[in-house]
Amino acid sequence: QLYDFMTGTLQGKIVYELLTFRGNHKPNGCPFLPQLLPEGATRLAVGHTPSDSVRLLCSQNFLALDSALGRWFRNSGNDYCPGHRHQTSGNGNYQCHEMSQECEGQIVKIAQGKVEIFQ
Repeated sequence: QLYDFMTGTLQGKIVYELLTFRGNHKPNGCPFLPQLLPEGATRLAVGHTPSDSVRLLCSQNFLALDSALGRWFRNSGNDYCPGHRHQTSGNGNYQCHEMSQECEGQIVKIAQGKVEIFQ
């Protein structure tokens, strides 16, 4: 059913395009943004956008959020590590470092047409 929705309906095609289009991450991608937005939408916020910080592009109308900011991800990337202590694999080739208890991320607030980033 999901495949039929994504490939067989206008709304599904828009969702697919929003999920997979990476042109807005490039400096010359901003002119394409209005074409991707459904009627009435003025901004596009996307996640799973690895970087050290949130990025606001295209006059703050394209928001790249969820930017590898979580403590677990910053500590070990996509690898599973317990986080509460330093640990080395049995053969010594792999290490998990103790996770910092300090927050390193950012919070984005969108209200009344304004976008703010808090450290």
